[in-house]
Amino acid sequence: MKKHCRQASPYWGRISSNTPLNMGHGKRRVVKLLLSLPFLLVVGVVGTYTLGGFVVAPWWIKRELPQYLKTQLDATGSIDEIAINPFKLTLDVRNFAVTESGGTQPAIAFDRLFIDVEAISLFKRAWTFADISLDQPRLNIESDAKGALNLAKLTPKDDPSKSQDSSALPRLLLQKLALKQGRVTFTDKAVSKPATATLEPVTFELQDLSTLPDHRGEYTLSARLPAGGTLGWRGTISLAPFTSTGQIELKAMKLATLWKFVQDKFRIDEPGGMAALSLQYNVRYADSKLAATTSHMAVNIGGITLRQTGKQDAALTADVVALTGGTFSLTEHKIQFAELALRNIVANTLIDAEGNTNWGQFVAPSAVVAEGAADSKPAPGAPGQATIDAVNISEVRLRAVDQDFVRPIAIDIARAGLRTSVKASVGAETAVALEKIAVDIENIRVSEVGAKGSLVTLAAANLSEGAFDLTQQKFTANTVKLSKAFTTVVRDAQGVINLAFAFARKPTKPSPPPLFTVEVSAVELIDGVVAIEDRGNQPALALDLQNIRVAARNVSSAAKSAVPFEMALQIKQGGTLRAQGNVTPDQQRATVKLVAQKVALAPLAATIEKYALLKLISGVAQASGQLEWARQQRWRTICR
Repeated sequence: MKKHCRQASPYWGRISSNTPLNMGHGKRRVVKLLLSLPFLLVVGVVGTYTLGGFVVAPWWIKRELPQYLKTQLDATGSIDEIAINPFKLTLDVRNFAVTESGGTQPAIAFDRLFIDVEAISLFKRAWTFADISLDQPRLNIESDAKGALNLAKLTPKDDPSKSQDSSALPRLLLQKLALKQGRVTFTDKAVSKPATATLEPVTFELQDLSTLPDHRGEYTLSARLPAGGTLGWRGTISLAPFTSTGQIELKAMKLATLWKFVQDKFRIDEPGGMAALSLQYNVRYADSKLAATTSHMAVNIGGITLRQTGKQDAALTADVVALTGGTFSLTEHKIQFAELALRNIVANTLIDAEGNTNWGQFVAPSAVVAEGAADSKPAPGAPGQATIDAVNISEVRLRAVDQDFVRPIAIDIARAGLRTSVKASVGAETAVALEKIAVDIENIRVSEVGAKGSLVTLAAANLSEGAFDLTQQKFTANTVKLSKAFTTVVRDAQGVINLAFAFARKPTKPSPPPLFTVEVSAVELIDGVVAIEDRGNQPALALDLQNIRVAARNVSSAAKSAVPFEMALQIKQGGTLRAQGNVTPDQQRATVKLVAQKVALAPLAATIEKYALLKLISGVAQASGQLEWARQQRWRTICR
């Protein structure tokens, strides 16, 4: 009987003598199976895998991680809890933190990291992650007094023996990556008053990312900026080859947030204003070549207020500064905008006795020295190009105070506007060109600071078809037109003329040569008025010159050729005066033909009676002649 049983079952094992002989055939087979060597090996492997996954691996990682961080990163780290499910292939890490050497708070931390690996990875020969989620991650970036970042201390120590030259990406498929309720804090201790900015909350989601060829994933990022701004970023990404397209949108970012990190470089108080940015981009990296383009770029800054440190009045306010219609190409080294618009601007300029402006004092001396010490030569390569198709500046109000005069002079412009286009290139040489320049100015007033009256007023000034070329250091314009100028010329009893005294400058060092040449094809003044009063006579002599028109052609600051001009005016008290000729400023030479007709003599009666025994009742006079003048010579008069 025993012999028969052994031959009938291939799973027959050793059975104890105490085993009942009347055990059923099925039960004996089960027992034999459970006690068989293959089954025991399987049980042992599964048990070891289970024990290792649930118990040993978490215990070992929790124990070894701090030592690894200390050895490789010279950092301290901790984990409160780690759980591994070897059957579901999941990893759950709770309350992780790592602090760099010398740090006072964790540089990187999170509340929970959950990773779910798909078992199908074993058969697809590609790591497949069903889910990676990171809850409440915190990134603390600090820049010390020398500008070094704390994160730089977390760089792993190099191990040449483990370096790999292969650049091939591992086969990877990530179905979902989520970052929730994140926080990024940046602290700069290199400025006199340490500055801190925090982005919170930060959320990020990525779906279907893969290193498999032509496989695209989608991602979204959102973050709240300090003081209420927002950052939005969404798009697609592919890793083989690396390509990414998407859109970035920044809203309501306060300029004061950026100012905190550069305050030592500028002498301005905390600025007012908010900035917004939006663009679409396309990036590709293949065959060791990077290509990047952007389109629909727009930058908008509103509510700008700039005030020099220690000053009460703002140097600049602007309601709108906007760049629209922008494109950029890294391959072509080119950036272009359709329009730059500036609206509702108020600017105040102060020129001191040395000729320095308040704008030059906005930059701290240390920053100027640092820039001067740096190598200003551009890096070799293709020159970069920048173009703005249209620049429109409107509703500008300007005030300038010049303290270089004996009595400070103020120039007020009630309204101004400018239109132009800009082209620039930066390479071995820097080139800037402005074309189609048009300037319109209204209500110009020149006065002594604190005085109620005006020295000179001008209703309007217009410039058309202007151009500026930095390479040639030349500014040209087709026409400059001045309308309705008014001034009063007074000679007091001591022979002092008000305008000569008002525009007298303080003794200073010689002025530097002009930086560029100015050439204007035609300059015209129309509807000018000059009131003349000579208080050296009693009663005072008064003449009113009106409807003044002056026209000049080919005016140049180089002044090397003759400038033809003509002038005509009416005398309110009676008479007209016309003049025509040319002036050569470089040679200090002039020739003028004068024609005076029906000039009333009654206003000159007091002067005539002072020097002659005559009493002038009425009369008119007319004359014509030519005046010639040359350097170091007196006027030569030819009358007829």
